[in-house]
This record gives sequence, structure tokens and C-alpha cells, in this order.
Amino acid sequence: MMNNKQQEPLGFFYKKYGVNHFEIDRIVTGRKNTAIMLKNGNIGVCANFGYEISTNKDEIKKPELNNIKHRVLLNAYYNAKLNYDKKFQDSGDILDMVDFKNYNNIVMIGFFIPIVKKFKDKNIPLSIFDLLENSKELMPLSKKDEFVSNADAIILTSTTIFNKTFIGLINKSNKADIFMLGPSSIMHSDIFAYKNIKMVFGTVFNKYDKEVLYLIERGEGTRKFLKLGKKVFLKNN
Repeated sequence: MMNNKQQEPLGFFYKKYGVNHFEIDRIVTGRKNTAIMLKNGNIGVCANFGYEISTNKDEIKKPELNNIKHRVLLNAYYNAKLNYDKKFQDSGDILDMVDFKNYNNIVMIGFFIPIVKKFKDKNIPLSIFDLLENSKELMPLSKKDEFVSNADAIILTSTTIFNKTFIGLINKSNKADIFMLGPSSIMHSDIFAYKNIKMVFGTVFNKYDKEVLYLIERGEGTRKFLKLGKKVFLKNN
């Protein structure tokens, strides 16, 4: 496990694996997500929060880790490069894999609306924080640090890796079990070097699936293109 001075994940992956922009076949971007397809057919995606992302693969030839647009591309690149390294077990929704009734203080970072509905259906209390959404179901952001430090379970959007909030959040957590979630997830065991990460839930797409690229380029959200992938999970044993 890394200590509090650990390198943030994209910096870690960049140092360990580098970037070979010649591996990239195509980059597409829409108003919600960006995708990279490698020449071997692997596809990786990352949310982009509306940033205008370059589709020139030379853009990450020498990426700047403080450049949020480069971070989106790096996240998508490592998603494509590393998410196919092993055969994953298929997963249903996170509630099919984790019994959250065993926890007392559950915090969700990122507003996963379909999952929130399932928590309600099961009468499991949940405190939700999101930087971009506006809903009466969300807690005030001013309370986020307090709730994170007191949580015993945290459902953490994987977009925290590219938007540089990941390290701060996990370091504010104490003994919480952390479950990472979303199509931006980098499905590699290296992520378990970080404190308290128990499971990572993500999506792997069929190689060379141009329909995924088309939907993302058209600006469709995750509900559209995730249907074309396979939900998988990685567990910290």
C-alpha cells in the first residue's frame, strides 16, 4: 500500500507504462466522453466533463500531467491498454456483488442515478456528493470531507482519477471500504496499491467495435454505449 505521499494514479501509470502514441488508431470525442481505439482493437473511454479534447494522437506524445485535457486522453489510453490484460468475471450491478446492508455510513462520490434508485428500493441509506450535478438528493459539498472521513463504505466514481480528486478523497477516508465504479475505470491490479480500494467495477468493449466510437462521438451518454460492452469487476484479494 502506498503512503500519503504516493504518486497519483495517472502519474503512476505513466511512469510505469509510458505512452506509445503509435499504438493509437483513432481518438473520438463527444460532449460527454472521449474514446481511444488502439491498433489492436482495444477500446478505452473516459468522461470529459465537456472539455474539448483533441483527436490528434500526437497530443499525448509528451503528456502534461497538470493538463486536464491530456489527463482525459491518458485515462482513456490506459483504459484501452490495460483493461484487456486478463479475463474478468462478468458482474451485474454493484449491489449484486456487494452486500451494503453490512455498512452503516455509505457515501457515494458521483451521482449514479440507476444505482441510487436500487439503494432506495432496498431501503439502504446513502449520502451522495457530486461536483457537477444539481439535485435535491445531493448533500452539500461543504460536508463532503466530514462524511468521507466517517464513512465505512465509499462508492467512488473513477472520474476522480482524471480530475485529480482521487488522492485527496482516499486520504480523507479512514477505514472505509472503497468501491470504484464507472466506464472510466482502469481495470488493473495496480490500483489496489492505493489505500482501502476493495473492488473496481468497469466495462470492457469488444475489439474494433466502431458503434461504441460512433455513439460517443455523437455525444450519447453512458446509458447508450455501455450496452455494447461487458460489465466486469476486479477484486482485491
